[in-house]
Amino acid sequence: PADIFIDTTGFAFTYPIAWICGCKVISYTHYPTVSTDMITVVKSGKEAFNNSKLLANITLFRRLKVWYYKVFAWIYGVVGQFSHLVLVNSSWTLNHIVALWNVPDRTHILYPPADTKYLQKFAVDRRAPPRCQPSSSSSSSTNLVISLGQFRPEKNQELQLRAFA
Repeated sequence: PADIFIDTTGFAFTYPIAWICGCKVISYTHYPTVSTDMITVVKSGKEAFNNSKLLANITLFRRLKVWYYKVFAWIYGVVGQFSHLVLVNSSWTLNHIVALWNVPDRTHILYPPADTKYLQKFAVDRRAPPRCQPSSSSSSSTNLVISLGQFRPEKNQELQLRAFA
């Protein structure tokens, strides 16, 4: 039998099973299965990645979805409490996990490893936006934008691309 159960998906519904089997449960969550932001978006009645136009515009459907999210979030919070140690990858995730799982004393930020040697080549002048060196085929420099993260609808990478197009 295993002594330690490590989850890196954030899908906490397996934690009670591991706990019943005698395992210490360690969670490393990058993105919670449900977040308080998701509930807020549905409550607002705004059309969004998790709130279709139909649900956003019909009060009964919106209320049912808010109720579903609240029940789901409550269950997610209960099963998350089976973690002996909770690691998260950002302050945003920390705030959501603490709000949902209510285990602040066991929750810590562990930033993912990132190779920053390539980025250190770029000189940063804090008084001006970062600029790339012009390529041999270009006579002027261009702004450099680095956006790190998963491709998820709520991160709206399309908006970033349009803003800098």
